[in-house]
Amino acid sequence: MPLVTLPYPNMDFTPLDILTANELDQLVANIEAINNTTAIATALNDALYYKAGDTITLDQDKTPPLSGLLTGGNGSIWLGVPVKKRLDNITSITCTAFSAGIRCNGVYLGGSSPYDFLSNATSITVKIDTEVNMIYLNLSKSGGWGGTNNTAISAGNVTASFTLS
Repeated sequence: MPLVTLPYPNMDFTPLDILTANELDQLVANIEAINNTTAIATALNDALYYKAGDTITLDQDKTPPLSGLLTGGNGSIWLGVPVKKRLDNITSITCTAFSAGIRCNGVYLGGSSPYDFLSNATSITVKIDTEVNMIYLNLSKSGGWGGTNNTAISAGNVTASFTLS
């Protein structure tokens, strides 16, 4: 999406020709459109920052594997989710869907890939880190997920949705 839409985008000039009054009016209108800093600032803000009400969706065909840690006696999965825009304007995030194939020492946590972790978790926490521009997702389950405690994990085939506020 262009930052500025010119009212007369196809103006064509011949060097040293005298401009008509109509051409001068069109040129002034284009200059005024470029000088509309509010429109430019809004477009830049929308391109660089998430805002409340936005949704982040991860598609298993387009999301690289996520890394994390199995901790809390193997009952707590922590995953880092990098995002495309800045999170500075966001105060909370709700995870509305999360399924993945999460491996720990060659074994799928939950027993299959992909597995619906959101439906099977007893507690879900989402944290925002604006310094590194990441979402940290914690999926806890009483009784544990299986796997070895305090071990690195990798999540592939990720499908997820996050609502921002």
